[in-house]
Parts: sequence; C-alpha cells; structure tokens
Amino acid sequence: MSQILHGTVRGRSIVIAEDFGLLEGQAVEVKVTAARPSLAGNGLQRCAGVLAEDWSDEDERILKEIHRERKTIGRRGQRSIS
Repeated sequence: MSQILHGTVRGRSIVIAEDFGLLEGQAVEVKVTAARPSLAGNGLQRCAGVLAEDWSDEDERILKEIHRERKTIGRRGQRSIS
C-alpha cells in the first residue's frame, strides 16, 4: 500500500493531518519530501510575516506613494487629469 499524506513538522516528529488507516504500532516506511510553498494563502501570509519584522515607516511611505501614483494612471498608461 502506498499513500501520499500531508503533515507538519513539530520538532523531531511529523504530525499527519489525516487518518491513514494503519494499526497502532504497525511498522511503516517513510519517504519525506518537503511540500512546495503555495503562492497564495498561507504562502503569502508567511512571506508577509517575515517582511513585517523589517518593515519601516519609509517602506510604508513608499508603498503609499506607489499606490497613489497607480490610481492616477489611466488604462492606457496616461495620467488622468484631476
């Protein structure tokens, strides 16, 4: 029998997320492959969490300036007249 199971590393253990239908104490063979990080959902949240530690007021100012400039550019790359 071969299955792909998903789990999370906790110290030196791997906690499996779903029931895998084996008996308590049954010997198993395990092949571990690190899952690829998702580009959405938790992957982005982890990335944002890492960046949060180094985020500065200057970074916030730059981001707001970029957002403001993008709002003033029309669909064809022309600045709108306001």
